[in-house]
Amino acid sequence: MAAEFDYIIVGGGTAGCVVATRLSEDPHRRVLMVEAGPRDRNPFIAIPGASAFTLAAQELNWHRMTEPQAELGGRSLYLAQGRVIGGSSSINGMVYTRGSPHDYAGWVEEGADGWSYDDVLPWFLRAETHSNGASEWHGASGPLQVQRGKSGLGAVDAFLSGAKEIGLPLCDDVNNLAGEGIGHYDWMVGNGRRSSAASAYLKPALNRTNLSVITGAQVTKINMAGDRARGVEFIRDGKREQVHSTGEIILAGGAVNSPALLMLSGLGPADHLREMGIDVLLDQPMIGSNLKNHLSYQFSYRCSAPVSAFRYLNPLHGSLEVAKYLFARRGFFADASAPAGGFYRSSDRADAADMQAFMVPIILGGLGAGLRALLPREHGLSFFVNQGRPFSSGTVRLRSADPSAPPVLDPRYLSDPRDLAVMVDGIARMMDIVRTDAFRAIGAEQVGGPEGPGRDAIEASLRAQGGQHYHVCGTCRMGTDPHSSVVDSRLRLHGIDGLRVVDASIMPRLINANLAAPVMMIAERAASFIRDENG
Repeated sequence: MAAEFDYIIVGGGTAGCVVATRLSEDPHRRVLMVEAGPRDRNPFIAIPGASAFTLAAQELNWHRMTEPQAELGGRSLYLAQGRVIGGSSSINGMVYTRGSPHDYAGWVEEGADGWSYDDVLPWFLRAETHSNGASEWHGASGPLQVQRGKSGLGAVDAFLSGAKEIGLPLCDDVNNLAGEGIGHYDWMVGNGRRSSAASAYLKPALNRTNLSVITGAQVTKINMAGDRARGVEFIRDGKREQVHSTGEIILAGGAVNSPALLMLSGLGPADHLREMGIDVLLDQPMIGSNLKNHLSYQFSYRCSAPVSAFRYLNPLHGSLEVAKYLFARRGFFADASAPAGGFYRSSDRADAADMQAFMVPIILGGLGAGLRALLPREHGLSFFVNQGRPFSSGTVRLRSADPSAPPVLDPRYLSDPRDLAVMVDGIARMMDIVRTDAFRAIGAEQVGGPEGPGRDAIEASLRAQGGQHYHVCGTCRMGTDPHSSVVDSRLRLHGIDGLRVVDASIMPRLINANLAAPVMMIAERAASFIRDENG
């Protein structure tokens, strides 16, 4: 392998695969992508109905924990992040959402010039091939396969009917311009297989002679020459190696790894770096700050009617579904886990949809407790309710100067008191669904959750049982002011040449959506920026 490349991409995840593929379309540019995890060869990755296995698989996941959260009973929360080619797009639930015009208007307010919804929509369309064909809101010629979710289970029908009964708007496409509505989700699935950044983008490009991919290699430092990034160091098979760049280094490690690597390299909050014993090359307090994630609350209902996916744990039904998948790529295992959900207002006071709900037609345990705890013991369904745009923010910091030490993650959930009121309102509104005729018809009965009616009970349950989704972002925020942001609107690091950040960390604000599709959009735009600027 050559020791010098035009572009070095640190991280082979959702963004990294997109950027590597697009940059290597120029046969005159040598592109290297370095990934800490393995190739995406685990057979469960490709099976949409097996996402619980991929989220729990030790070899595919960083398996991180937050610091104890003061407002959540001092609990540490589990954070799944992909550590494999394709990153989190290889292990996630495959829900395809984009965020609304309201979300991207917030980015522009934060100084992200040129990132309005009208600016980003063409890049979503460029990435996508939707099974329903081209339209004003969907593409039909991109690498990523997207299809409208479906389910033949009565629990899904009950959810949609119940949502309508409590006054939530139903819609055919939850990626509609209004950014509000309940319906069937779009999935990153095609022909019964997961469509990840690895399978959709990288795999077709691997035969290019100008593209090199290294796996099992953790980057430990960015090498600098004055104020320009010149290369990276990484450890592979216990040996330290170096590669050099004649053009750019692109960090695509995600909202935890990218700021951590910058700090390990001497770029970040000066006081913190000195405390870690790291020489300060650039004092940039915003690196690792502005950590955002979706606080989430799960509640479940058992059902007396056999309307849920629990039926597939029956050996006969389960065997039939396995056969359907193996021979025809259809059935339960060809479907993603969350067929329905959407976006709604926590209360009439909200100026736009500020909550997201996911309905899963099975009673799920907690992911952090391992795979066995996920399996249900009776018919039922689960809801996950996210606060879409939290006010609270936290930090990523180094635990030590040792690159192998896990970073310190402190989201500081509910540290802004406005978040508690929004969450309680949003949970209460979604829980109204249990009182509908649709849920009475399937014999739904709440399992766990609040120990009584009223806001106080919901608040107590949220503090004791609330969790998080895996949508961390914001730690290298984009903006025009180098004092309050880390990268400019073309994702170049303020104060350092030849270094760009391309992942969820550049989001100035968290959007009310899953982040896989927005990260691919960001990567598509970044690759265009890089090629425009470098000829």
